[in-house]
Amino acid sequence: MNPLIYQMKAELITAEKEKQELELKVSRLLCELQTYSNPFYSDYEQIKAEEIEQLGDELTVIKPRLIELKTKINKLKNELGA
Repeated sequence: MNPLIYQMKAELITAEKEKQELELKVSRLLCELQTYSNPFYSDYEQIKAEEIEQLGDELTVIKPRLIELKTKINKLKNELGA
């Protein structure tokens, strides 16, 4: 078999694995965000703005990488005919 095809399959597997790991991280971050989002606060000091901002920053970094991986995976699958 063509070494280029092996290389493309390896890239596909690596990209899919990274995408799956990032999706899991996004799920964890969103669950964590929900725990910090309490609409029934009784004092402004209870608002966890710093934690929410940190989670938002992490999501902002992950989102473009997930989009990039999705594009790469689709391109590799099309090239491999899968």
